[in-house]
Amino acid sequence: MRLSQLLEGLEIFDCLSSKQSNLTSEVSDPEIFRIVHDSREVKTGDLFCCISGLREDGHTYAEAAVKLGASALLVERSFAGGDSIFDLQNSLPVVEVDSVRKSIGYVASRLEGNPSKKLNVIGITGTNGKTSVSKILAEILTKDERRSEVIGTLSGGLTTPEAPELQNLLKTYLLDGVENVVLEVSSHALDQYRINGTKFEVVAFTNLSRDHLDYHETLEKYAEAKNRLFCLDFANKAVIMVDDNAGRVQSDRAQKAGLEVVELSTAGLSAMVESTQVSFLWREREVKVPLGGRFTVRNVLLASELALLLGMEADQIVDGLSSIDQVPGRFEMVTEQYGFQVVIDYAHTPDALEVLLESCAHLSTGRVILVFGCGGDRDPGKRPLMGAISENNADVVIVTSDNPRSENPEKIISDITSGMTVSPIVATDRRTAIKLALEMAVVGDLIVVSGRGHEKFQELNETKIPFDDRLVIMEELQILKDGFR
Repeated sequence: MRLSQLLEGLEIFDCLSSKQSNLTSEVSDPEIFRIVHDSREVKTGDLFCCISGLREDGHTYAEAAVKLGASALLVERSFAGGDSIFDLQNSLPVVEVDSVRKSIGYVASRLEGNPSKKLNVIGITGTNGKTSVSKILAEILTKDERRSEVIGTLSGGLTTPEAPELQNLLKTYLLDGVENVVLEVSSHALDQYRINGTKFEVVAFTNLSRDHLDYHETLEKYAEAKNRLFCLDFANKAVIMVDDNAGRVQSDRAQKAGLEVVELSTAGLSAMVESTQVSFLWREREVKVPLGGRFTVRNVLLASELALLLGMEADQIVDGLSSIDQVPGRFEMVTEQYGFQVVIDYAHTPDALEVLLESCAHLSTGRVILVFGCGGDRDPGKRPLMGAISENNADVVIVTSDNPRSENPEKIISDITSGMTVSPIVATDRRTAIKLALEMAVVGDLIVVSGRGHEKFQELNETKIPFDDRLVIMEELQILKDGFR
């Protein structure tokens, strides 16, 4: 597609300058094949987008991109007046906008043929539950022979890809015959405008509690980022959980923005909750789902109502839910063959940990033994809160490492224990912590290893070390079993 065609009539927040209006010759109006924001990946025919990020400024890599073959640049400031060591504007077209971040999604969508307009894209946001709701929804749609895919935490990489990658992925799914794409929409993606240019069939809100304050700084800014999804630019319909005040506020905002809103609540809903199954009445039908934990009720309810809006019948939804697969790392039962239960879970926020432990207490006939830590280079303010929650809701607490990243693991543990009134068991090495929990467990106990869920690696000083909680649990159980022979 010619650059002039790519930009023609494109409304990107009225931020296009007049600099691109003289694109007439093949030299000034090149063929654009890809949208790229990493200068290391540039090839001939690319439009290189100079994103001003938190740590890097793409404008400083513009010259390198040109040398690698970039055919045009999307920038936020002129290169005139000595901003570059050579005059880029005389060597290739430079399109100047007020915000590259806000613009790149619309440009990428246009280049890929606006794939979201030809798919049913479902956007799900919220602090907890996005991954579970997304997988449950996609699975019941697929069981009804509606080809569906999920883009999110379990896909690898960013929860919500950068705009060019997202639009390319949507196009790929479209060409492959996929009908529905369920997209986890993170607060980072909303704040960085990664979903601009995407049209959603319906959007959903799970809940809101403290998370990512290392990035957003305040809960108010975090909530505001989530709110960006609920406007007519993206969707006309929304499904919102209103179990708490944050949900009610979000529903009011969405309705004021002109969206048709379906409000959901688990209040007054009678449910039978077990470690590997939940059951409850929904639309006068008995729902039985082979997934454990109280929070599963909320996730299933949200997924079911979304499926209704996508054209499924209630009976089809109930039938699909009856054989749903385990969501990796979400209240995943590892074993219960030794008289005690062992589960892993991704809970890594104060609210998620509290809800998880409340569910564990309901399911255990003995003690709840918790193994957990907090991630490094993330909101340190939540660490003492999670320490207090663990102390108040578990019978035995073993504090260990999660993903320390660039931080000192002992410092993270110290932050956690500062919120506790009684010193917990501390085992910095995560394998050792898991082993301790298994050694002390007796019949009726429930061990929960939380924080990492499905993750296969621990991150330490920019190194990824293989570590899968589930596999480590099974390995340590086998060692203990062999020791008793």
